[in-house]
Amino acid sequence: MAQMAHFVNELCVMYAGRLVERGPVRAQFARPRHPYTRILIDALPSFQERARFRGIPGVAPSLLSHIPGCPFHPRCPMAEACCAEETPALRTFSVGGAGGIGAHVAACHRAEEMTP
Repeated sequence: MAQMAHFVNELCVMYAGRLVERGPVRAQFARPRHPYTRILIDALPSFQERARFRGIPGVAPSLLSHIPGCPFHPRCPMAEACCAEETPALRTFSVGGAGGIGAHVAACHRAEEMTP
């Protein structure tokens, strides 16, 4: 993800074959709107401090099985009951240019609660 930030303007984050967040790289790093994106950013190595790699608790789901609700809910630190039952729709948090290019969208029931 750190390498991608240097070479692209817009980034798509997928989990278990589903799009969970898309938007300008700077917007996603400044204020990710999906917990999986936040965890990926937090796992990036730092040149300033030496630290242990922080993985994501749990096991990634099989892509062959149907996952109800948000695919990340079993591993998500912010998951609620609705996350296991209702598939979150992609919602827009900032508008992009023509054709929606550059729009920041995320599929999370608690996207508004995500802090920078």
